[in-house]
Amino acid sequence: MNLKDRLNRLFDRKLTDFYSSIGSISLEETDYGPFVPFIWDDHYSSADAKIVFVGQQTNGWTSLKKSLERQYTSEHLSSMSKDFKHAENYNSPFWNFVHNINKEFNSDRLAFYWTNIFKTESDNYQPGEHILSGSKKHLDTLSEELSILDPDIAVFLTGPLYDDHLKDSLPNIVFRSIDKDVSERKIASVEGLNFRAVRTYHPAYLRRRKIFEPYLKKTIEFLKG
Repeated sequence: MNLKDRLNRLFDRKLTDFYSSIGSISLEETDYGPFVPFIWDDHYSSADAKIVFVGQQTNGWTSLKKSLERQYTSEHLSSMSKDFKHAENYNSPFWNFVHNINKEFNSDRLAFYWTNIFKTESDNYQPGEHILSGSKKHLDTLSEELSILDPDIAVFLTGPLYDDHLKDSLPNIVFRSIDKDVSERKIASVEGLNFRAVRTYHPAYLRRRKIFEPYLKKTIEFLKG
């Protein structure tokens, strides 16, 4: 079974339970998801460096209400990620950061895997309280995704405010500073995994603070070290 099929099997199992958990909840028009990543299996498997990028949550996606009504499967939901094609026609600080790192290791722009901590969201932020419990209980797939993918590198572009959520998903991780002059809150190695991993601020924040380039450089230097 290839990686795509293994991931779809994982998400289909999770989606069934998630839909059951929110079936009686009144959903808002601003609730989105579930987000199911797509993997270009051959590209990822043959990459010089298999990289997983982890974000916070999508900035808008398919309607959660519609997903529930139509019981969208992982195949349908991941097709949205496939059509997005790693932001082929979209530009943002997040995707600029991601593609710059990938280019340091791979010539293939589809060689990496992108996922998020939260697979649902409300108002372009974390899932609201009405769907948070079901989301965390049934769609916290990060550990299993990483187990299936067996990456060489993981880059968590989640910022320190999501560290507790990361620890919920990956309870054995520890954050350690990679630079004596920069606190682990700003950029940290993520230890306790079977591959090299780093966590830093979300690139949108880096761009707003005008520290995008220095942190991109620090991230790449750490990953290559």
